[in-house]
Parts: sequence; C-alpha cells; structure tokens
Amino acid sequence: DPRAPVLGGSAPWRPGRGPRAALSGRPDELDAALKTLAELSRDDQAPDGTWRYLEALTTSRLGDLEDAVEKLALVEAAFPDGPYAKKARYQRAGLLAELGRFAEAQAILGQAAIELRADERRDDLAQTCLAMVRSETEYDPAAPTDANHLNRVRAALLLLTEVRELHPTAAVERELLRLRADFEEQLDSHQDRVQTLRAWLELAEELPAAERHEVRLELGIAQGRHGDFSAALATLDLLSTELDQAGQAGGDLAARVDLQRADMRAKNGGNQNLEDAIAILEAHLAERPDAAGRTQAAFDIAELHA
Repeated sequence: DPRAPVLGGSAPWRPGRGPRAALSGRPDELDAALKTLAELSRDDQAPDGTWRYLEALTTSRLGDLEDAVEKLALVEAAFPDGPYAKKARYQRAGLLAELGRFAEAQAILGQAAIELRADERRDDLAQTCLAMVRSETEYDPAAPTDANHLNRVRAALLLLTEVRELHPTAAVERELLRLRADFEEQLDSHQDRVQTLRAWLELAEELPAAERHEVRLELGIAQGRHGDFSAALATLDLLSTELDQAGQAGGDLAARVDLQRADMRAKNGGNQNLEDAIAILEAHLAERPDAAGRTQAAFDIAELHA
C-alpha cells in the first residue's frame, strides 16, 4: 500500500492507529519522516491531503505547533472533500488550545458541531471524534504528568463538549461521559467530575447493576475529593446498604465501599464519625480476614484510636 510508508524506521502508519502513536520518535526520525512525506506528496498522482495531513502531525510532534496549525488549515482548504479534512479541523482546534488560543479553538469546534448536528450519521461521527480524542490523549499513568499532556486533555474536553451537542444515542453519550470523567480526574476537576458521573448514572438505568455500582463508588470518591464529605457519605452508605440487601456484602466491591466509608468519616471529623470509622474498619477485618489491604486497615484503626 503506497499510503503506508515507514516513517523514520517505525512501523507503517495505518488509519486508526493513532497519529501520536504512529508519529512518535526522536527528532532525527521525525525530520526524516518529513522528507519522506514531502516526496510522497510531490509524487502522488491523485492527492487527497493524506501526506499533508501527516506532515502537519509530524510537525506538531517536532514542537512547531504554529506551523502545524497552518499546515492543517491548508489541508482543510485544499482538500475539503478529502478523507482528512474534518480530522484536520479537529486537530487544528486541539493545537490552538495547546497554544492557549482557546477562543479560536472554541470557534472551530462550535462551527463543526453546527454542521455535524445536521448529519444523519451522528453516532458514527461522534465515535470517530472519541477515537481521535483517545489517541491524542494516550499517556503512561506511571510516568510524571507533563504540561503538554494536560493541555491536550483540556483541548479534548472542549471537543467532547461539542460532540455531546450532537445528541448521540445514550450508549455513545455514556461512553463520552466516562471519557470526560477520566479527563476531569486527571485535571483534579472533582466538582465537574461529580456532575459528569451523575449525568452518566441518569443514562444507565438499563445497564447491569454491577456497572452502575462501580460508578456510584467513583461518584462517592469524587464527592469526597471535592470536599463534600456529607454527600460522599450519603452516596457510599446507600450503596453499602443496597449491596448488603442484594447479598453482596462479602464481595470485593462492598469491601472497597466500606474502606471509602471509613475514610470519609475520618476526614469528616468529630467523635461520632471517628467511632463509626473504627467500627467499619473492624467489621471489614472481621468479615474479610484474607482481604487485600488488611494491613492498611489495621494501621488505620490504630491511627484513629491514637
């Protein structure tokens, strides 16, 4: 396939692989890739913007975001019906956001949303956007978070806001909201994450209870991280009661819920909350002698008694 070149000695680029993954490499490899792309663009007998789009992405990986923005604008202008015209527009919005030019990014995404709302293939378009967002925000959780990644996450949140305006089906919107909640956690935007998780739960009545329970646990944790311990305790206590009534009090989820309930009570302060936290942890140890985190629970009890 002539449209699957080896870029700088890396694996062939393939649609759907993710531009940042495909075009990662050392600066000398990326420089070599730019030369290859220029040759392919020059020799292409039926240009459709593919090579220029990849050239723009490679330029962005080299750190020249301003030049990449201009190249992406040319892709959209020169090949409006090409396979990468819309992707070039979204990529350009993302780079503008990375550059701090949020008003320009929002204007592009707002216009795109108006056009996409008129399209009958809303779910397909929304899924395409979600796939692009995932590829552009991939990161190693074990590595230190850098400013560039956080800027990409902020840009992705702008795009997710516009995609939601397409009014996709509930299944696609749930997928979007889960991705949004993950981004908000990375940005420590706990109040926003609380609202996003609540919105997800409103759309999840048809899903298995186990999946909804996991998200309700996340909601309680997010409420606590936001500092709303009373709301967190209400969420977690209700979840604990429902698990008990369903005969799942001895399960892994119930154990994690109990540990969070104890933690929230300890953070909420007051003698009664501290006593309740100790009681929850002691019951946790008694009911689950082989549970993971037993040592930490025992340590927490000793610390609360101190």
